[in-house]
Amino acid sequence: MTAFKRIGVFVFFDKDGIVDDYEIPLIESLREAVDDLIIVSNCYLDDKATMILSKYTDKLIVRPNVGLDAGAFKDVYDTYHEYFKTFDELLLVNDTFYGPFEPFKNICTKMETKNVDFWGLTANYDSVDGYGYLPDGKIHAHIQTFFVAFRKKVLLSEAFNSYWQNYDLSTMNSFVNVVTKHEIAFTYYLEKNGFTWDTYVNLEKYKCDDIRGNFNIYAYCSYDLIKNLGCPFIKRKNFVFNKKDALFLTDGSDARRSLEYIKEHNLYDTRIIINNLKRLYSPNDLYYGLDLNYVLGESRTLRNNYCVLMFLENLEYVYEFINYLKAKELNNLYIISSNSEIKKILNEYKIKCFSQDEIDLNNYEYIGIFKDSYYLNQKIRAVYNFAILDTLDNLIYSNQYISSVISIFEDNKDLGLLLLPNSLHSNYFDEMASKNDNITYSNNGCWIRKELFTWDFLEEYNWLETLRGSLKSHNLLFGKVYNQKCVNYNLTNYEYALSSVSNSLKRHHGTMTSSLSEALYHITHTKVDTTLRKLEELAHRIFRKIKRILKK
Repeated sequence: MTAFKRIGVFVFFDKDGIVDDYEIPLIESLREAVDDLIIVSNCYLDDKATMILSKYTDKLIVRPNVGLDAGAFKDVYDTYHEYFKTFDELLLVNDTFYGPFEPFKNICTKMETKNVDFWGLTANYDSVDGYGYLPDGKIHAHIQTFFVAFRKKVLLSEAFNSYWQNYDLSTMNSFVNVVTKHEIAFTYYLEKNGFTWDTYVNLEKYKCDDIRGNFNIYAYCSYDLIKNLGCPFIKRKNFVFNKKDALFLTDGSDARRSLEYIKEHNLYDTRIIINNLKRLYSPNDLYYGLDLNYVLGESRTLRNNYCVLMFLENLEYVYEFINYLKAKELNNLYIISSNSEIKKILNEYKIKCFSQDEIDLNNYEYIGIFKDSYYLNQKIRAVYNFAILDTLDNLIYSNQYISSVISIFEDNKDLGLLLLPNSLHSNYFDEMASKNDNITYSNNGCWIRKELFTWDFLEEYNWLETLRGSLKSHNLLFGKVYNQKCVNYNLTNYEYALSSVSNSLKRHHGTMTSSLSEALYHITHTKVDTTLRKLEELAHRIFRKIKRILKK
């Protein structure tokens, strides 16, 4: 068979105008697969970015991000549509994914055997529009347009030409519009005009006869697609998908499993992925997206490149700390206090109390911090006692446990902060709902890289929030660390809490919800929205009544 003559159109976009490292293997692999390449930048390019992209093409177009990647192709088509007809195949590719894990040239060669008119890497099967965007409520089967190839039959057709000639950029002013009016519609349009299509990744195993069971497969099953079905990419947004949506279909581990598999089998440099994600997204987003939780036992290899700073100011609980520490014989522990009574008690127990000036942090790479100055107004003494134990066990259970914590930092250079889990009892459950970002953690302690440390932030009441806020500027992430000895009862508490929520939903809605995602929907939409609407209506009525009174 004669090799296809191909042209590629690559659409580039970066919010900062940076040609990031992941772009290079993507462009290079595409350039090897085609005879000619057009690159369209949907953002401003500085001289450096222009120089990099110009290495791969003599046809570099810079335009505003009007209409996203489809808008870019519309502009290119208006200029080059006659030129496209001289090729056997046109590849339309954007930069919203990492890869390829197999060269595009090999992928294109394999697809030459497919007797189809156009093809892509993956597709959606017929499914239900759960968001109400489409007039008939149905998502028609379609190729996802981050990578789609059109054969000569399509390129020469009046249907293809008419579609792009009539493509109205003025109506494509949002991601939703481009997806619903173009991506979902385009495959169906070509299909109705007699053209056939297929995908490189065989997704048949996921197809349901009942279209209510079909979904965006690559978004939630990338691990299986990569491992077992030869999928040559992972989408960037897989790492920041809404956790609630992920839990409707999976256990939420897909992105983490995919990343680990890619790394273990040397499919791609995962450092490139992490660096790009860190630049584009917040540490909060990536905490959930990358599942940065670590359950640790005790290491056999002891480290000594850390210290622990323990700030004690609450006289009421000082003996709990003394009794805990006496049994541990921890290395590199510095207790700091401005309370004269605490100092006196510590001295009686032959425990040294340090000032800041006496502590040389230059000898350490990692710092554990505990502060007893964060108080929850507990009515029951035992509640706080157990909270202290929970915090300390997850922070400084033993020298061996601390060494395990340090190994997490050493193995994960992107981590700058390891938070501790929040207690899961008494009114600490209320704390879970009080976090604006829904990331719950103990406010009493953490582990950090030394480069994040300053004495000043420790003076703040919300010192941990200050620490988290500094991560982005240091290009670091945060995770959460659990002592495996504490996980047993924490899991029991979680299970009991979720069971209680499910039973409450059953009582309020009459039936048990089918999934955690559905339960979350009922909680966050049905009941809350109804209540808020009633309160809003009441407020308006009261306001109108007050206005009438004032007028009189």
